[in-house]
Amino acid sequence: MTWSGDDVRAVADAIATVQDAPRPQDAAQDLNRRLDAALDRAQERQLVEERRAYVVASLQQGLREQGFHVGDATLVGSTIEGEVAFRAVRADRRWVDVNVPLTGHVFYDVDGTDRVTEQGTDGSAYTRCDETEARLDALHADLDARFGIEAGELLWEAKDPNRVRRNANALPTGGPAATRTKG
Repeated sequence: MTWSGDDVRAVADAIATVQDAPRPQDAAQDLNRRLDAALDRAQERQLVEERRAYVVASLQQGLREQGFHVGDATLVGSTIEGEVAFRAVRADRRWVDVNVPLTGHVFYDVDGTDRVTEQGTDGSAYTRCDETEARLDALHADLDARFGIEAGELLWEAKDPNRVRRNANALPTGGPAATRTKG
């Protein structure tokens, strides 16, 4: 009823008028189809909610294991469609706020104490938070290994789009053919 209550109530109200319909059997079959569709939508929505609850619980557990005190998850907004949010705080008072929507990307808002601004190769100003990024990457690896949750690349405002390429290790050069002497 949480997910399709309005649809079910509309069908219940329409049941009273079935006997007055020109073709009561057709009207009853139509109401049955409407009720089945409402049930299907409710089941789909329940699965989405259960998936989100699993992601939230997994994130909370992973952050606890990284030494964070994790607050309770709460629904943001006045409708059941809002994001679920919670705050995790370390002993040194550094924090991360986590927002999990029904679908789409998880959002992190961090305290930014390790934020560094630097100039990129294109002359633009970019930010990086190496420790925070490393912690979140470790959290994502843990979520994948233990819970089967695959997280995408971390993105943030003013992230250098060339950062990964610039910091990546170069592929080895040479090899047997390059070091072989002719003789």
